[in-house]
Amino acid sequence: MLNVKKLSTPSLAVPVTELKEFLRIDHSLEDSRIETMIRAATSRLESACDNVFLPTNFLVTLDRFPVQDKNMWWDGTQDGSMTEMTSPAKHICIPVGPIQTVASVKTVSNDDVEFTMPASDYSVDTLSNKGRISLRMGAVWPATVLAPSNGVRIEVTAGLCADAASLPSDIKQAIMEFVASIYEHRGDEFPEIPATALMLIEPYRHFKV
Repeated sequence: MLNVKKLSTPSLAVPVTELKEFLRIDHSLEDSRIETMIRAATSRLESACDNVFLPTNFLVTLDRFPVQDKNMWWDGTQDGSMTEMTSPAKHICIPVGPIQTVASVKTVSNDDVEFTMPASDYSVDTLSNKGRISLRMGAVWPATVLAPSNGVRIEVTAGLCADAASLPSDIKQAIMEFVASIYEHRGDEFPEIPATALMLIEPYRHFKV
């Protein structure tokens, strides 16, 4: 099983002051509520894009290292039985992205002993929509009897941009359009993402084929 847990909350993609100007609010009574709206809108838009906008730390855990497809062959017996063998895969696919850095790749043994894999044993794909951790030539995944659950633990930082200042203007505008809709319908059912906001984030969406 693969699990992803957010370890940090990134800075606001849009400052409260800038959002208040957009909404033409001239008081500070709702600053806390507006900040919550910004975070909610950003999270929904990230989900719609299948993307992470600002640097966020995640803990990705697996029960075991991934394996390649099973290799099967006939072993020559008269009953036609097949023999199968699996081997460790060379890549671990990270379900959040784009990946900026990998802080650590660790294993936890059945005896709760933690081991940190040398960073020189793997490379990190920071170019793909979703990152990968790949074994370098001659390296192997740690050979240990893993804990029954979450025996492989990877800490990564993912994000489209280095900081809020470098966030593309169309994403910022999409967030403000969505917050404006949330603010207008506050107290009602949470609104759908406005068509204008969806159009603005279209270039940043990761489609699954």
